[in-house]
Amino acid sequence: MAILRHHRRRLSQRLVGVLLGLGATVESASWASSRAGRSVGRERNTTTDVLRDAMECERQVADRCNGINVFEEPSGACPPWDAAVDLMPPPAAALFAGVTATDLGCISRSLGFGRLLWCLARGPAVRTALELFTGTGGGSTLLLAHALAAGAGGRPQHLLSVERDVRNVAHAIEVLQVSGVKLGGFVHLGGATGLEPSELPELVARPGPWLLHGDLLQYKGLLELLCQAVGGLDLVMLDPPIGVDLERVWPGLDRACKPRFVAVHNANLRGHAGWLRHQLLADPGGEWQEAASGSHPSPWEAVDREIGFLGDDGELTAGRRTWSLLARRDPL
Repeated sequence: MAILRHHRRRLSQRLVGVLLGLGATVESASWASSRAGRSVGRERNTTTDVLRDAMECERQVADRCNGINVFEEPSGACPPWDAAVDLMPPPAAALFAGVTATDLGCISRSLGFGRLLWCLARGPAVRTALELFTGTGGGSTLLLAHALAAGAGGRPQHLLSVERDVRNVAHAIEVLQVSGVKLGGFVHLGGATGLEPSELPELVARPGPWLLHGDLLQYKGLLELLCQAVGGLDLVMLDPPIGVDLERVWPGLDRACKPRFVAVHNANLRGHAGWLRHQLLADPGGEWQEAASGSHPSPWEAVDREIGFLGDDGELTAGRRTWSLLARRDPL
C-alpha cells in the first residue's frame, strides 16, 4: 500500500472541476431540534435523537456565524478558527495560487449544509463515512475529517474519500495537514478490486481520513471490501462531478455497506446525484425518509441553466442549489 510521506510540494495551478458546487441552508427538517450535538447521559442513538441533536448543533454554529448561508464567508462573519479548539468547524480552504475556496465551490461552515454535515459527523452516530468525491478537499472532506477527529469517542473513525485527479488529492492532503487533521493514509487504487484484501488491516489500524486515488467505477467490489473492513457505513456524502454515473455503484454500496444516512448535494441539477433522492423517496412508506433539506444561492446560475434542472419543478429552484439529507428508518 502506498502511504503518502508528509512533505510539501508545488501544487499545480491548473484547476479541474471548478464547478463542484457545494453547500446549503437548513430550510426544513423532519424533526424539530431541542438540544446540542453531543450525547449526555444515556445514549441518544435513534434517528430522531441524532437528527435533533445535529440540527441544534447546526443552529448554534449558525448563530456564531451570523446565520450566513453563502459560499464565500464574509470577513468577520464567523469567529477566528483555532485548530486546537474543536468547538467550530474549520473554514473552507484553497491552497492553489490566486484561487479561493468559493471559486472551487467548496462546502464550508458558511453554508447550512456544511454546518449540518459537520455536526452530524461530530456526533456519536457517525463513525465511518464515505465521500464521493474529494474534489480539492477544502470543503466537505475537511469538514467531515475534522468532525470525525473531534467526535464523541467510541470505535475508530474513518473517512474514505475517493478522487480521480491526483492533483486534487495532493491539494486535499495539503489542506488536511495545514488544518491540523492527521491523515489516516493515501492509496493509489489498482489491480482487479482497487486494493488487495491483505492491505485492509493497515487501513483498519489507522483511523482518520483515507484518500483513495483512482476511478471508482473501474473497481468492482472495492466498496464491498472497504465496508467489510470498517464494519459498514454510517454516512455517505454524494457530490459527484457532472456526468459521473453512480447508478451502477449504488446497489452494491447499499447492499454491502448499509449506510444509515445519505447526503446529496446539487440535488436539483441534472447529471449529479439528485436521482438517488428521487429513487429512495419513491415509496412514501419505504425504508428511507428525508430528514432535512435546503438550498443556497448558486454563484453559477447561468451554468446551472445550461446543465438543466431535475424534475418537473426543477425550474422553481433556478438560482439556487439544493441538498437533501436522507435517513434510513429505524427498525421497529
